[in-house]
Amino acid sequence: GVFRLPVVRPLTGACKRMTALTGEPRRIADIARACHAEQRRFFSLEFFPPRTDAGVLNLHERIMRMAQQQPAFVDITWTAGGKSSSLSIELARFCREQGLNVMLHISAAGMDEAAVRTALDAARNAGIVNILALRGDDLRNSGEAVAFPHAIDLVKFIKAHYNGAFCVGVAGYPEGHVDSASYEDDLARLAAKVGAGGEFVLTQQFFNVDRFEKFLHDCTRVGIAVPVIPGLMPIHNYESFRRIVRFCRTDVPPSVSAALEPIRTDDEAVKRYGTALAEEMCTRLFLLGCGGVHFYTLNLEQVVTDVLKRHGFARQPSSRAVPWQHARAGEVGSKAETVRPIFWANRPQSYLSRTAHWDEFPNGRWGDRTSPAFGELSYHHTTKLHALKASERRAAWGHKLHSARDVCYTFVRYVRGQIPMLPWCELALANESARLVEKLALINQRGMLTINSQPAIDGAPSHDPDVGWGGPGGYVYQKAYAEMFVSPQTLDAIIDAMGRHPTLHYQALNVRGECRHNMAEDADKGGVAPCVCAVTWGVFPGKEIVQPTVVDSEAFVLWKGEAFELWRSQWASLYEPGSRSRAVVDKIHDGWFLLNVVDHDYKSGDLFRIFVEVAEQLGPDGASDLGLSE
Repeated sequence: GVFRLPVVRPLTGACKRMTALTGEPRRIADIARACHAEQRRFFSLEFFPPRTDAGVLNLHERIMRMAQQQPAFVDITWTAGGKSSSLSIELARFCREQGLNVMLHISAAGMDEAAVRTALDAARNAGIVNILALRGDDLRNSGEAVAFPHAIDLVKFIKAHYNGAFCVGVAGYPEGHVDSASYEDDLARLAAKVGAGGEFVLTQQFFNVDRFEKFLHDCTRVGIAVPVIPGLMPIHNYESFRRIVRFCRTDVPPSVSAALEPIRTDDEAVKRYGTALAEEMCTRLFLLGCGGVHFYTLNLEQVVTDVLKRHGFARQPSSRAVPWQHARAGEVGSKAETVRPIFWANRPQSYLSRTAHWDEFPNGRWGDRTSPAFGELSYHHTTKLHALKASERRAAWGHKLHSARDVCYTFVRYVRGQIPMLPWCELALANESARLVEKLALINQRGMLTINSQPAIDGAPSHDPDVGWGGPGGYVYQKAYAEMFVSPQTLDAIIDAMGRHPTLHYQALNVRGECRHNMAEDADKGGVAPCVCAVTWGVFPGKEIVQPTVVDSEAFVLWKGEAFELWRSQWASLYEPGSRSRAVVDKIHDGWFLLNVVDHDYKSGDLFRIFVEVAEQLGPDGASDLGLSE
C-alpha cells in the first residue's frame, strides 16, 4: 500500500520562497540546509521553454497557477544556441518577475567561452543566483571544437570567473550515467564535480527508491557532503513511460511493471496509478531524510498538483477568471485544445518536450503546438538523445557506408526487427505497423525510408492489443498514414502515382524548407495553408467523440528541422569528417525530402499498396539518385 505522512505545512520562515522581486533570491544549497535544520520539507518544479509564442503565453499562466503552491525554486531548462537559449533566459526572467526563486540550466555543449559568458551575464542581470551546470550532448567526436568537454569544466569556469555570484548545482545519476564506464566511475565523476565547486546535486529521474537510497549512501562513502535533491518524473501514460524507461535505461521495480501491465490500455487508470506511485515515492524519500523533492513537470500540471495536495503542500488556487479570457497569440477558441500532431510518435525525447496538458488519449505520444509543453529538450540533463552508445549505433547502422542503398538496407533491418532502433525510432516497430512489415521492407529497400506509419482502422475495439487506446468499451478509428525520407527522384515517382488517388493528401519539405504538396495554398505566405487533419479518433461510453491524433501542417514544419538534424547529430557524427560514410549521410540530409501522406479513405483505401507499386516501378535498385556521385 501507499505509505502516508502527516500533513506537511507549506514552507514558511527560512524556507519560504520570496514573495516579491525586490526580495533577495535564495541559494538552493542554503534553502536545503535551512529546511533540513528546521525539519521542514520543500519541493521544486522544472519547466522548459515551449517552441511557439502561444505555448509560451500558456506556460506563463500555468507557472502562475503552480506558483501558488509555493515551490522552493523553479528551474528552467536550456538548449544551447539561437532562439531556444534566449527563450530560456526570458522564461527565467518571467519567473523572477513573479517573485519565484529561479535556477537556470546551462548546457555547455556547442557553446564557446564567449557564449557561456553571455548566458551567465544575462542570468546574473536577471537576478538569478542558481545555475545547474551541465555538459549536454557529447560532442567530443563530432569534429567540432569543444570548449567544455565535461560538466566539471563548466563548474570550474563559473567558480573562477564569477566570484561566488552563483550557487552551482550539478547533475547526479542514481543508476550511473549511460556514457560512464561504470557506476563507480560515474560516482567518482560526481565527487569531482562537487569538489570543483558544485554546491548541491540534482538527480536524474528514477523509479527504484532502493537504488536511490544506495546512491545516497554511496555519495557519503565517496565524500559528497552537499545536499542531494531527488528528481521525480510522474507517470502520465503507459506508452510514454515505456519509451522513457528505455530511452534513459531506467531501472523499474518489478512491482511497477506488474501494476502497469494489466492497465496499459486504460490511460485514465495509468494516470491514477502514476499519481499514487509518485505520492508513495515522495513518502519514502521523506522517510529517508530527503528534505525536498524536485518534479520534472514536462510543463504538465495535473499529476504534480495532485501529488502535492496529498502531501499537504498545495494551497487552494485563487478564484481568478478562467485563463482563456485573455487574448493569446494563435488562440482559436475558448476551450483548451485536445489534439496532437503525429510527427513525434517515435521520438520519446520529443515526447518529453511536446506533451501538452494531455493525460488521457492515446498514451500521450503527440504534441499540441499551442501547448506550454510543446518545445525542445534536446539537451535536457535527465535524458540522452539516444539509448545506444556510439559504438552500438555504428554496429547497428553500419561501420562504413558506400551509398544511400546501404542506408536503405539499415532501414530494412530495423523494419524486420534485426536492429533495435533508428535515430527517429527508439523502440521496435509498433504493433499496429508490424502488420505492414513486408510492404514496409520492400518500400524501404527501394529508397522510401519510413520513420512513422499506421494502417487504416475502421472501428476496432478500444481494448485491441495492437491499436486500442482510451479505456474499455469504446471503438477506435484511424486513417492510414506514412512518413518517410525520399530522394527527389523517388518523390517525383510517388507524386505521379498519388495523382491517380484523390483521397491522398501529402506535404514534403527538404532541409532548406522547399515545399511540395497538394493541399490548400497559403495566399499570403505561400506554401501550405494552415491545416489540421484528424487521423485517429474514438467513440467511448458517456463521452463525446475524441480525435486526439492529427497531422498539422505547421507542426510538420517544426518537426522537419529536428528530423533532418538527427541525420547529422546521430548518424553522420559516427564517421570521420571527410569520409565517404559521412558524405553518404550528408547527401541525404542536404538533398532529400521528408514526406508525409494521409489517406482519407479509411474504409477501402490502400495507401501502402500505392507505395509498393512505386517500389516495383523503380526496380530492385530503387531510383538512380540513390547512389553517391564520385
